[in-house]
Amino acid sequence: MNTPSLYLDEGKMPARPGAVPSLDGLRAVSIGLVLLAHFVSNKFPGGLGVYIFFLISGFLITRLLFVELKTTGRISLPLFYARRILRLYPVIILFTLLVLGLAIITGRPYNLIEPASALGYFANYWYAYLESHNIAPQLPFAMFWSLSIEEHFYILFPLSFLLLHGRPERLLQVLAGLSVTCLGLRLLGAWWQPEDLGSMRFYAETQYRLDSIGYGVMLAIACETARGRRLLLELARPAWVAGALTVIFACLLIRDPWFRETLRYTLLGGAISVVLAAVLFGPGYNRVHRLLNTAGLRWVGRLSYSLYVWHAGVAFFLPSENWPIWQHATLGLGLSFLIAAVSYYAVEQPCLSFRKHFRTPHPIEPAPGFAPGVSI
Repeated sequence: MNTPSLYLDEGKMPARPGAVPSLDGLRAVSIGLVLLAHFVSNKFPGGLGVYIFFLISGFLITRLLFVELKTTGRISLPLFYARRILRLYPVIILFTLLVLGLAIITGRPYNLIEPASALGYFANYWYAYLESHNIAPQLPFAMFWSLSIEEHFYILFPLSFLLLHGRPERLLQVLAGLSVTCLGLRLLGAWWQPEDLGSMRFYAETQYRLDSIGYGVMLAIACETARGRRLLLELARPAWVAGALTVIFACLLIRDPWFRETLRYTLLGGAISVVLAAVLFGPGYNRVHRLLNTAGLRWVGRLSYSLYVWHAGVAFFLPSENWPIWQHATLGLGLSFLIAAVSYYAVEQPCLSFRKHFRTPHPIEPAPGFAPGVSI
């Protein structure tokens, strides 16, 4: 494999059809942090893994919207949401049915609001409510908090993209405003209700965390302008990356509740964006590029969505009383990968094959300024 093909140089940075090198590898790193936190030790930064997922998701969805706009001249919101449903719901429905079935068979108590919160994408608010009232969850649906935030974002962002006609400068203004607004809401919430600091509320409620996806969106938007591309290539320099990694480690080490629920999310978003810029666009990171594009990591990255969903059920139902950590981790990880692989090949892949029927059709004549491969 040719090393230059493992990153997006300036000529390839604008959105175009095809896979983005290293993204599957980054997904593998993200899900690895989550799995280690849940099966080995909570000292691993699983939350950092979820944050990286947020940025990757924002970057990829925005890039796909630009590709659709360039190749067809328009954005179809119904088809966009149909593709999202085909991507996410089959696994969620199967997971919900199996978890409820196991709960009934094993005689566990269950509350139907919990699976409904996953299917209706309000799990982030429901589980924050349960925590605030000291009510223990009965079923393993809490991890859908992050997917709930993502779907709330994707209800709003494609509409904004459509209304602004995909203009990068206008979109950047909107996303910058979103980032400032979310930070302001966190600061206001910390001042108004300091007793909630350290709770799931700041960590999981949409109004406080939309900017976490927004940083990935801004990364994709920057690829569409010459000035943005120059900035990303500058940020990919080792000095900026070293500074960003320092910020990330500092955010992991500082345990002050006020900092963690206010400034931390903003600092992490900026720092992770710099690291992603280096990984995706930096020509001087050949070893990192090769590692992230190995067959094993790419495979784990493709399984990452199924792994994220199914590992929660495994962790919930797996008995662990008096088990050594290595035994619990080995069995938990093994079962998670086995079930996720079956889910990916038997459920995800067949459903994804139908997405071709939900693509926006090409116009008879290409829209002016939106020819394939031309940056707007």
